[in-house]
Amino acid sequence: GRSIKLLIEKGMDIEYCQDNRRGCFMASHQFDQWELKILMDSVLNAKFLGEKASKNLVEKLMSTTSRAKRKTLEAMTPAISSAKNVNRLTQYNIQFIIEAIEDKKKIRFKYGNMDEKLQLKPRFDGKWYVVNPYALTWKEDVYYLICNYQGSDSLAYYRLDRVMDAQVMLEDVTSAKEVLGDGWQRDLEEFVSGTVGHYGGREKIIIELEVDLPMIS
Repeated sequence: GRSIKLLIEKGMDIEYCQDNRRGCFMASHQFDQWELKILMDSVLNAKFLGEKASKNLVEKLMSTTSRAKRKTLEAMTPAISSAKNVNRLTQYNIQFIIEAIEDKKKIRFKYGNMDEKLQLKPRFDGKWYVVNPYALTWKEDVYYLICNYQGSDSLAYYRLDRVMDAQVMLEDVTSAKEVLGDGWQRDLEEFVSGTVGHYGGREKIIIELEVDLPMIS
């Protein structure tokens, strides 16, 4: 009884059962069911996450809800797809870059291309790319680093599954505001939405397509 009262005093939303006051339950949870369902599906459909990593993440999500709601969510969610590609390089680089951004440090890495045997090999004879890291974004199942290539006055992006031998540097990062000016947040958002994952060319072209009515859907 004292332990429950202490938890309530600390802010936990715990209520006693009205019939006998002997039992108690969490009146609210960190996530609603629909929120958990979306998060579960996102984890299970992320192709760069292997089966073990996916299951661990889902377990952590499910620990935030009741056993009854967990059972319902698990029953309505299909098993993990066998088409998932384990990409530990992406998983490692996400954590590494988050820490570098937190510490406000530049990073350097080698950037790879696939050879004829589908092996990742450093491009340009192992050239080091030194960048100011700013953000991470996920588009079409690929994670990208948004950054400023040292010495340039613009933004660049690199696929995390091709970033090799990433290292944090002692040199402090040059902020996005220093590189882009006061409108740096808008510029970064426009860069991500209009450039990342696309082929070269920044000019937006409006295309009008004429179709029969049944094709609109």
